[in-house]
Amino acid sequence: MQLAYGPIPNSRASPSRTSVEPDPRLHPSDPGFSQSGRRRCWVAGSIHPGEEGAILHAHIQLSQQFPDLLTVIVPRQIETATNILEMVEARGVPALVMTRASQPIRDARICIVATIGDLPSIYSECPISYVGNSLLPDGMGHNLAEPAYASSAVVCGPNLGPFQEMADEMQGKSGDKAVLQVADSSELVEAVRYLLANPDELKRRQVAAKDAVNAVSEDILNTVWSQVKERVIEPALEPLGCSAAIKQEEMLANPLGDYLLQMLDAHHDRWGKVYRFQPGSNV
Repeated sequence: MQLAYGPIPNSRASPSRTSVEPDPRLHPSDPGFSQSGRRRCWVAGSIHPGEEGAILHAHIQLSQQFPDLLTVIVPRQIETATNILEMVEARGVPALVMTRASQPIRDARICIVATIGDLPSIYSECPISYVGNSLLPDGMGHNLAEPAYASSAVVCGPNLGPFQEMADEMQGKSGDKAVLQVADSSELVEAVRYLLANPDELKRRQVAAKDAVNAVSEDILNTVWSQVKERVIEPALEPLGCSAAIKQEEMLANPLGDYLLQMLDAHHDRWGKVYRFQPGSNV
């Protein structure tokens, strides 16, 4: 599976040439799916122990209005999948633990993913993504850019820790449409319900999330580029009497551009991952 985010060792491929591949597991053809061939679905990604109850409660409430709803739970610690399954089955909800890529979903209403590395493709297939570790009182959130980059509407709780700055920047770039931040589990239910019931608004938020993360990523790149040009390139060329009129696009197309990308990855820890793209490309 080819990832469209994060450091890509020894690669110069621009994001316009990378993609998040569809997850065929969310496109089964059994009778339990809607007439369009796809079920309504949402994902709770990277949830931490203590959030399972809120996600299960949300599913039960939402399924009263959307009986075909598929809730995908991706625990941060895959060893907790069995415990989550027992909790779900105790409430009488059909569920399964997914342990391999080809495993069919069939009649399950909750799918608990116990694989490593599949979350990016799941984000790309689920139009709504709750980002875990944000409803807990001591939560620190996770990288909101991952679902946003996959064009999934981003929902999160009130406790994002260091990722709150990311949420604020994305909101500032999108007119408060990129991130839907809720106060508690009750608001989570209503937020997901609202998006499921209003496809036009859902689409707007999907687009806003991706546009916002692209805009903030470009700001980061431009800032670092300006510093590199001012502090490294121009001082090196000045004794030679050379001009520093090098274009940013040319910089990213050569080995020095790779060095710039390494600097981005190293100096922006608050993002967790910094995106590789070229100016002007549609990431």
